[in-house]
Amino acid sequence: MSADPEEAPADPTTVVIIGKIVNKIPWAEGKKTRITFDRGEVHGVKAGATAAISGGPTMKVKEVHESASVGFAKVKAAQITEGTKVTITVRSND
Repeated sequence: MSADPEEAPADPTTVVIIGKIVNKIPWAEGKKTRITFDRGEVHGVKAGATAAISGGPTMKVKEVHESASVGFAKVKAAQITEGTKVTITVRSND
């Protein structure tokens, strides 16, 4: 059997962490929103990781605390809902 190139194994240096939004604060005169996620250092999150909000924007994680992390999205706070799922992708070079 030949291997299907579309079924390549996932990058072993990538970790995907599923969390949710726990807080949102309008930022930069309403042009951005500071978003806090319920996953942090103890869950494997690192600064520079990519956070993708379900049905929303993608951003870089800027701050990482023990059990929470923060990113800044170029959307209005009203467009973000607390409790929404977020997928954080951490690569070994992040």
